[in-house]
Amino acid sequence: MKSLLTGESVPVNKREASGEEEHSQHPGEDSPQVYSGTLVVRGSGLFEVNATGQATQMGQIGRSLATTSRPDSMLQRESRVVVSTIAVISISLSLLLAWLWWQRNGQLLQGS
Repeated sequence: MKSLLTGESVPVNKREASGEEEHSQHPGEDSPQVYSGTLVVRGSGLFEVNATGQATQMGQIGRSLATTSRPDSMLQRESRVVVSTIAVISISLSLLLAWLWWQRNGQLLQGS
């Protein structure tokens, strides 16, 4: 059997479970357990599902990836600086022009 999760590049042997065995967190060669995503390359088998969804090892990896955050790229940081600078300049210029208009004409709302 080859496992997507553990990344075995060659098939490993598994043995038949004998009664009530403890479930290992890390089933390896000669273990009766397999992970989700295991590919049977020879023979056949009957498996009992012990966990589904986020309770599986794959689910825990997915949950871990969902909680990680990707840092901003250099382009995103530089773009944020450029946009912020242009916004500050635009607002400042608008306020300056409104103030000059008010000083020259004595009225703010009549812009014609």
